[in-house]
Order: sequence, then C-alpha cells, then structure tokens
Amino acid sequence: MRGTLRVGLLCAAVIGGWGCLDDSITGERPLTIQLVVNPSAASVAETVTASFEATGSGIQGVILDWGDGVVDSLVLSGRVIEAASDLDHAYGVTGTFTVTAIVEDQTGSDSASRSVQIN
Repeated sequence: MRGTLRVGLLCAAVIGGWGCLDDSITGERPLTIQLVVNPSAASVAETVTASFEATGSGIQGVILDWGDGVVDSLVLSGRVIEAASDLDHAYGVTGTFTVTAIVEDQTGSDSASRSVQIN
C-alpha cells in the first residue's frame, strides 16, 4: 500500500487572519464518505488508486476494502472532522472487484463502493 493521508480541522482565511471551525462552533456534521477509483479498468499487476474524502463530527477511522481480501485501515484520534487519502493497490488476478470505503464515528458509519474490472 502506498498513499497519502490528509486529516484535520476545517481551516479558512478570514478577515484579520486564519480561523478553524470545529464541532464546538458549528455543531454536528453528518458522517459522509466519497470514493473514486481510477482507473476503473486495469490489467493484472497495474496500479489502481482509490481516493476517498470523509467528513463528520469525530471521525474515528476509515476502512478501505479492495474486494480481493486486502483491507487497509486508518485509525484516527481526536476530533477529526475531515479525512482524505489516495491509496494504491495492484490486483493479482482477473475479475470484477468491489472497492468499498467505510468511515466510522461514535454514532455509526457511512460507506461508498465502486467497481473495478481487472483484465
């Protein structure tokens, strides 16, 4: 697995400087995850990249199931309201696989799935 992980509070430029929003200011955020898999068709041993973006009010972790028995997981601590990552994977056999990303917080989970065809 190769990838990058971005987590943190929502920060933005405001008049007079920088400011960050957290749950104590903005209230609860709905737990959501978006997933993109590229390419959606590849050859055996070719790199496939899964990119996800998750938001919530206290994200505790993200699980990425590649659909071939390989699972990557990210465990987060603190009051994470946003997490994003690009993870790479190479499939060893042909077939159609369902890549699923699951984000979890203290109240539940959300998921997104995409198919990838390996020739």
